Amino acid sequence: MGYHTLYILHRILRDVKPKRILELGLGESTKILTQYAMDNPDIEHYVVEHDQNWIDFFCKNYSPAKNTEIVTLPWGFKDFKEAESVRIYDGFEERFANGKYDLILVDAPLGGDMTMYSRIDTLSLLPNNLAESFVIIFDDYQRTAEKNTVKEMLTLLPQYKQGNYRGETDVSIICSLDLKFLATL
Repeated sequence: MGYHTLYILHRILRDVKPKRILELGLGESTKILTQYAMDNPDIEHYVVEHDQNWIDFFCKNYSPAKNTEIVTLPWGFKDFKEAESVRIYDGFEERFANGKYDLILVDAPLGGDMTMYSRIDTLSLLPNNLAESFVIIFDDYQRTAEKNTVKEMLTLLPQYKQGNYRGETDVSIICSLDLKFLATL
């Protein structure tokens, strides 16, 4: 995750103050989000990760907040539209279709080897599991499979504002209209 993405995340936390956060992929953003959760005990922060060894290593060196829950879901594959074997988290929809999220950060599952679609898990949550005021951060937007997934996201949202940011890796922000300033950072 590049500096520009971390800056965008910082601005969202500072200016929007999300309460229910879903993060796909354990890493640098988790450190920022768990610090935010530590400072705001009313936050619900969920992190999805497939690799228990990485979780153990991460938690040995960095303690998540009490209101951060790391959920281990194994990778699986499913066909999506014309794409065969798109990598997903098995059980993702069943686990996370239980509420409204005002921040979703998508940096996993691994997508660099996918050609048509990648990181399609959150599609199952749209639009029903988004809060009225929401923001989605989609990392690695420079890749074709991620761009195709973001296009699919946009077809599921009745009203939104999108902003794309270029850097070492690109990031796309999709937000509710009341947060449209996020598309112009």
